[in-house]
Amino acid sequence: MIVIGVVGGIASGKSFVTEQLQSHGAVILDADRIGHEVLLRESVKQALREEWGDAVFDSAGEVDRKQLAEIVFDPAEPERLEQLERITHPLIAAQLQQEIDRLANSEGVNVLVLDAPVMVKAGWHVLCDLIVFVEASLEQRLARVVERGWSAEMFHNREAMQAGIDKKRQISKHVIDNNGTLEDAINQVRELWDGIQNRQTFNNPTSVD
Repeated sequence: MIVIGVVGGIASGKSFVTEQLQSHGAVILDADRIGHEVLLRESVKQALREEWGDAVFDSAGEVDRKQLAEIVFDPAEPERLEQLERITHPLIAAQLQQEIDRLANSEGVNVLVLDAPVMVKAGWHVLCDLIVFVEASLEQRLARVVERGWSAEMFHNREAMQAGIDKKRQISKHVIDNNGTLEDAINQVRELWDGIQNRQTFNNPTSVD
């Protein structure tokens, strides 16, 4: 089984590339889903309560993810996000590894895509055999998030909390250029998939660059 990590800047088109790979037959491992499951653990809830009190909990005693996000994604208080990551990231990493091991032993799973927005910052890229970078200009990415209702300030603040674009590009062995048309991107993902199926990407990652 080959494990692929898809990285890039905010609104670069990572989800689109992941969905295209899924349409070709890849299985998706969603780190956000596992992150949500981790927040259900009593040990994690206790740690969050000790850190931020009842402010991050709903009336049912579960973590209010929206309220938690408002607290930790404050650019003036970066240590809040760092603390949340110290609490949750090791647990998420362990669960991701368990899922990868389980799927590796599952019949019919040949390509697994790790879908994790903070993959590089968290160090989870080391779980992957191949890192794919989705390239998109800053102008295009900013325009996309504005369409979603974000402000430019929100975009820059959130991106500053992730690993740098240059680092993501540096660790990648393959690039999908998402600055062109939708058809161009679809064709590039298809070429990537063909390379993976021929084992070229896995055995010689630069062969499909």
